[in-house]
Amino acid sequence: MGTLFTMAWLLGLIFSSFVPTEAHQQVFLSSNDAHGLLSRQKRRNFLLEELRPGNLERECGEERCNFEEAREVFENQEETWKFFRTYMGPQDCSSHGHTCDHFCKLERDTYVCYCAQGYKLGANQKGCVPEVPYPCGKLSVPLAIGDSDLILRALIGDQRCQRGEYPWQVLLKHNDEIVCGGAILNEDFVLTSAACVNHLQSFTVVLGEYNLEVDEGVEQTINVSRVHAHSRYSQMTFENDIALLELVTPIQFNNYTSPICLPETDFAEFFLMNSEYGAISGWKMKQGRVEQPVLLGVPYVPYIKHAICEGVQSFPIVYRMFCAGFEELVDPLCSLTRGSPLVTNYKGVWFLTGMSLGVDKYNCNKIPVYTKVSRYINWIKKIMSRSRSGLVTNYTSS
Repeated sequence: MGTLFTMAWLLGLIFSSFVPTEAHQQVFLSSNDAHGLLSRQKRRNFLLEELRPGNLERECGEERCNFEEAREVFENQEETWKFFRTYMGPQDCSSHGHTCDHFCKLERDTYVCYCAQGYKLGANQKGCVPEVPYPCGKLSVPLAIGDSDLILRALIGDQRCQRGEYPWQVLLKHNDEIVCGGAILNEDFVLTSAACVNHLQSFTVVLGEYNLEVDEGVEQTINVSRVHAHSRYSQMTFENDIALLELVTPIQFNNYTSPICLPETDFAEFFLMNSEYGAISGWKMKQGRVEQPVLLGVPYVPYIKHAICEGVQSFPIVYRMFCAGFEELVDPLCSLTRGSPLVTNYKGVWFLTGMSLGVDKYNCNKIPVYTKVSRYINWIKKIMSRSRSGLVTNYTSS
C-alpha cells in the first residue's frame, strides 16, 4: 500500500508542475491511461517509458537512461531534478556535485573518480595525470597564441590551424578522393559519419595530415578493415549518423597524431555540453572540391539551446542531435569536411562531443547540426569490445 501511495504521489507531483500546453498534451497520457499506470507491474524505468513518446525501452538497451531523457520529458530543470532525485535515487555524480577532473562513479555507496584513456588518478584521488606519452585530448605542440586570440582568429575569418592543434583529426579517402573527416579514438579505431561510409567498399584513413599540398613527413595512411555503421542510420532524417572504422594496423602516435578523449554520457551532458562553446576542425570543401588545402579550425562554436535548434531545419532535431554555431560563422562551419569532430575543453583536456552530419543535402545556412556523441558511448564501447573478441565479421553494420 505504501508503494502504491508513493507512486501516486510522484505522479501528482509531476503532473502538477506543468501548464497544460499543446506540447505537453502530446507528451503526457490521457487521464484514464495515466491512472492505469498504478495498476501495472513495475518495471525498470517504467515511468519515463510511459510518459515519453520516444520508446525509451529500446534506447535504454543501447545506453543507460539518465537525466537527459528525464529533462526531455519535463522540459524544466528544477522539476527534472526533483523527479530524478526522488524516483531514480543518487545514481550518478552529477546529482551530488562533481569534483573529479574527469569522470565519477558509485562504488559501495561512495562516489569515486576515474580518468579518461591515458590518464591515472593523482595523489588526491580526484585529479587525472597522464600516464602515457600521448594521452587523449592533450596537445603535444604548444600553441603560439592564447585562447582569446583563437576566438578572434575565428571571428575575423582566419581559421587556419597550427600544425598539431587538432592531432585527432583524420581524413578519409576513397580512390584518392577526399570523402570525409573523422576523429581518432584510440590506436585501432576512428569515428566518423555513417553517411560518409555507408555505400563505400574500400577506403583509407590519413592521419597527421595538415597541408594537403605538402608532404610534412608525419602522415600515416592506413586501410580500414571493418566498418561499423549504425544499424539505425536514416538517410531521410539523418538520425544515428555515426560509424566506427576499425583499422588494419595500429596508429603510431606522435606530436601530430593522437586520440581525442571519449567522454562518459553524464559527464558530456552535464558539463561538456553546458560549456559556452566547443571547437571544430576540418578541410574546407566547396562542391566536392578542396577550397582551402590547410587544415582549418573554428575554436569558437557556441552551443545552441535545443528549443532554438528545433526550428532551424526541415527535419526533426531529435535528442541525439544538437546545434552549435551562429550565422556569422556559417561559411567555415558548413564548408568543413563532413564528419568533422566537434570537441570541448574541460580542465585542459579535449573531449569529443559531436560529429558534423555526413550529408550535404540539408539546409546549413543558419546553424549546423551535429550528431550528439554522448548518446552513443555504450554503442561505441560495445563495438570496440566485440571487435577485440573477434565477434564481428568484415564490413558489418552494427
